[in-house]
Amino acid sequence: MWKALLIELCHNWTMLDRILNFRAIDGELRHSALLGAVYFFAAFLSVTFTRFEGGVAMIWIATGILSADLRHRPQYTWTLRSLACGFAGMVVTISVGLGPVAAIPLAVINVGEAVLTAWLLNKVQPERGHMSTPREIGMLIVFAGIVVPFISAFPAAATAKLCAGVPFSTNWVSWFAAHALGALTIMPLAKLTLGGDLRRWAAEAQRTDWLEGTLLLIVMAGVDCLVFVQHRLPLLFLPFLPLMIAVFRLGRIGAAVGLVMLAAIGSVCTLNALGPINLIGGATGQHIQFLQFYLATAFLMSLLPAAELHQRKQLYAHLADSTALYQVIADRSGDIVLVLGIDGTIKFASPSIRRISGLDPKSLAGRLALDIVLPDDIADVAAMHRRALNNPDETFIQEFRAIRATGEPGWFESHSRAAIDEAGTVTGAVSVIREVSERKARELELTKAAKTDPLTGLLNRRGLEAIYSENIVEASRGKGARCIAMFDLDQFKHVNDRFGHGTGDDVIRAFSAILLQSIRDTDVVARLGGEEFAILLASADLDQARTICDRVRVRFAETSIFTHEQTVSLTVSVGLAQIPAKATLPQAIKLADDALYAAKAAGRNCLSVAA
Repeated sequence: MWKALLIELCHNWTMLDRILNFRAIDGELRHSALLGAVYFFAAFLSVTFTRFEGGVAMIWIATGILSADLRHRPQYTWTLRSLACGFAGMVVTISVGLGPVAAIPLAVINVGEAVLTAWLLNKVQPERGHMSTPREIGMLIVFAGIVVPFISAFPAAATAKLCAGVPFSTNWVSWFAAHALGALTIMPLAKLTLGGDLRRWAAEAQRTDWLEGTLLLIVMAGVDCLVFVQHRLPLLFLPFLPLMIAVFRLGRIGAAVGLVMLAAIGSVCTLNALGPINLIGGATGQHIQFLQFYLATAFLMSLLPAAELHQRKQLYAHLADSTALYQVIADRSGDIVLVLGIDGTIKFASPSIRRISGLDPKSLAGRLALDIVLPDDIADVAAMHRRALNNPDETFIQEFRAIRATGEPGWFESHSRAAIDEAGTVTGAVSVIREVSERKARELELTKAAKTDPLTGLLNRRGLEAIYSENIVEASRGKGARCIAMFDLDQFKHVNDRFGHGTGDDVIRAFSAILLQSIRDTDVVARLGGEEFAILLASADLDQARTICDRVRVRFAETSIFTHEQTVSLTVSVGLAQIPAKATLPQAIKLADDALYAAKAAGRNCLSVAA
């Protein structure tokens, strides 16, 4: 029975623990209590030592501590932490501050200031920063150093006036300055601590880093003490030197620690009538206000450069990684990588260019990329470079011929894209270039095969169309194709039927040879199919064309073709036409075809001219 009851109680406790998450609640209670204790200690010191003439404290870092903590915590934990700090603030106000009447209002104002600061920072920058960018520092200055203290100073000064009868304006200035400078002084170090930056630095730092950091802290502390324990020489500028050295050597951590150290030593000494600030006439409160102005200057001089240096360090590390990766890719890649300036000057050429073209990559640096491009292709390559610079979001592809180290040309294909800097300004272009000489050779072979008759090696109809288009352009300038002749072998079908297609092929090849022997260099011969052939006669009138065609006809009629132990003799009929201006190839062939039919009808082995 007792055993069953014990098991049931344990089961119920486990279920209750899962529902209420006692461990998490216990952890939050401990953290909130610890935060409240830190808040109490900071508030107690501020009120005890920096409260003058019955007003508010003139140095206040407690709110900055709470703001930094809330900034790094989920919002559901804010209530417990705010209550702990509010209670601690009430105790301080009752014991050493403005008394019980002001305890609750000031606690609400202080905690409300911290909550509002954390909430605003979360709104404008949801990601929890690490004081690593000028923008983050700027937001901290705006909200924690200006906006929120400006707002909270009104109810705080009113409370001080009602409870202690002190002047409103004096306490408004004191509250604003104390809370603004206190937040700016303590929040960077608190944020770096809560964000884990100090812990990471301690874990990653080498022995030399520890020695350097310790030495810098000792030097900063020594210089700060040297400046503030004496009050005969105005040496307020002197602490800035080790502080800036710490910024450059230790970064944000050095700036934050140095700033807190300067504030602590300066405040203690100034409150005890020591230091060069006491050379200024006036009461201690005025000296504290000047110290706050001095610390604000130190804040701007240290943390803003530290954030900028951190950002540049990250950029440099990213650039180094990118450069290393880029170098590995460039070294391993079978393609050529060129980095070009805006004017087309080669800034970098990958080692692969030596293997592909024989050119030395180092000797190319500083030369214009167009220097190695074949003259006929320079205009196209230059136009592609301009398009890439003018359209940085696009990649442009261009085929061109370039000169190898041996002086021989080769075909290459370039993929080019603009290079831009961090400001978005175009600084040049990057081209990835691949040799395509073999592909272009295959394309040329395929193109030639597509335009060539495989039996005779003459152009086919497609090849004739390409040549005809070029000649028509020339003809429009007063020269080029003027006449076209069609040839058809007479009774060729009987040759195939009687002797076979092998003999017919030999006859076709023999006639092709006679055509090539009889024409001029400017004329073009094509086999249109079967036993039909065409000649495109460039810059020839009808009389000249008739002479050439008759020469072909007579030679073929006089030729005996010996093949497959057979002797074959044939004749050919010819149709000749003058090409009208702007006539297409089918139109020109139709004219010559009509004349060819007339020659066939006239008994074959003759030439007929189109009307």
